[in-house]
Amino acid sequence: MENKDEIPSGIAVGLVPEVAARAAKKVKESIGIPVAVKITPELALFHMLKAIPLYKKAGVSAFTANHSFLSVAPPDIYNGGKTSFPHMETTALFMTQGPWHRFATYRNVAMLGKYFKDADVMACAGLTIPEHCIEVMMFGAKAVQLSSGIFLNGVSFPGKVLDFMKTYMQQQGYSRVSDFTGLGQKYLVEMEECQQEFKPQVGRLIASIDREKCVGLSKCKICLDNWCYATYEEDGKPMVDARLCSSCNLCVIRCPHEARSLQYID
Repeated sequence: MENKDEIPSGIAVGLVPEVAARAAKKVKESIGIPVAVKITPELALFHMLKAIPLYKKAGVSAFTANHSFLSVAPPDIYNGGKTSFPHMETTALFMTQGPWHRFATYRNVAMLGKYFKDADVMACAGLTIPEHCIEVMMFGAKAVQLSSGIFLNGVSFPGKVLDFMKTYMQQQGYSRVSDFTGLGQKYLVEMEECQQEFKPQVGRLIASIDREKCVGLSKCKICLDNWCYATYEEDGKPMVDARLCSSCNLCVIRCPHEARSLQYID
């Protein structure tokens, strides 16, 4: 929008919550049935928190999180920077979705569940395995769209999600979907609270090595190849210098044998 007074249209409406809320209110007044708003991930977190009370006041009762991101196709580095889109000579902003979209979906579902508890939320975008569906529901989603999962896994994906959910609920002792919907909300806190709870300290929370799982440096040296100043070699075995370990968790993530963990020490 070049003119700040110009009324946005299309996906851009969601970037101006005041306009979107007014539109939602008019729609609700006109049709007299519940109105849902589809949240755009282009709306920054703090702007979304500002938008929630506006939607409440407008009478919005449900949300879909998320819409598509706007992006561009990468340039063809072997063809002078031309667009990599086939059969195209130029490129422009277009809507994208995919597995990487999942964390934006988590964020928006979680924030809507935390600050707009009365609203029904449908999770959408980036959910590609059955576990993702459980995760967004634990943040408060009451319904899930599976387009990303269907594109990647085929039309049988919804059936696989349902089969997984039945087995999962039996194993975890849940009799209804509502038993686990929103459970993750109670662990969602402000950043300041999280920082107070977890303050990594050198020599307190450090990387530990399970000698039974570690195959030794003669077979695997990945822990010496991750730029970790705290890991060193001694007699053919990886060791950890507690004075240098910053509890970054990188060695835990990278170890292919699950021989690493973070442990508190005195």
